[in-house]
This record gives sequence, C-alpha cells and structure tokens, in this order.
Amino acid sequence: VGLLLLSMTNRLGRAIDRARQLKEVHRNGSTADKERITGQLEILWRRACLIRASIVWAASSVLLAALLIIFLFIGTLLDWQIAPVIVIIFAGCLVAIIVSLLYFILDINLSLHALDLELHS
Repeated sequence: VGLLLLSMTNRLGRAIDRARQLKEVHRNGSTADKERITGQLEILWRRACLIRASIVWAASSVLLAALLIIFLFIGTLLDWQIAPVIVIIFAGCLVAIIVSLLYFILDINLSLHALDLELHS
C-alpha cells in the first residue's frame, strides 16, 4: 500500500504540474488553443479529484491496518474476546484498498482519454 501511495502522490503531482503549465499556455494562447486547453484542464481537474480520493482511501486502509494491530495486541494482552471487532476492521481495511484501486483505475482511464483527445485534435 505504501508503494501505491507513492505512485498515487507522484501522479497527483504530475497532474498538478501539468495543469499549471497548461494554464500558463491558456493565458497566452489563441482562441483555438484556449478551447483545446480548457478541455485538457477540465480532465486534469477530474483526474486530480480521482487521485485525491484514491489517496484518501489507501491512507484509510493503512490507518485501519494500524488500528487492527493495536486491537490484536490489546486483545491478546488483556485476553479480550474481540474477534468480531477484528473481522470488521480487517474487512474495512480490504474494502478501503479496493475502493482506492477502483479510483486509481478510473484515473488511469481518464488519463488515456486525455491522451486520445490530445492526439486527435
């Protein structure tokens, strides 16, 4: 999950940097360029939102995994019967990483759509 987060934050940084570059070109471009660039900026905004959601869900998965370890340790130390809590936290951890990966896949598809628009314009 740590490597996924690293990849996601790199993608977010690239999308933000690209948006800044395009915004500068948009300010100084012709009308035709501005229309094309506006479309690209909208896609970059949607991508950034998807990546942010993916990062939030992945980080939530890590936090739930840490919580799971704490509960396992305390449950063993104090001899508590907390198996249902452990199962719920573990399931939450897995659901969070699945949702994160779905957002990540949506971002990848959207970036390919942006490339397609750029190549065919």
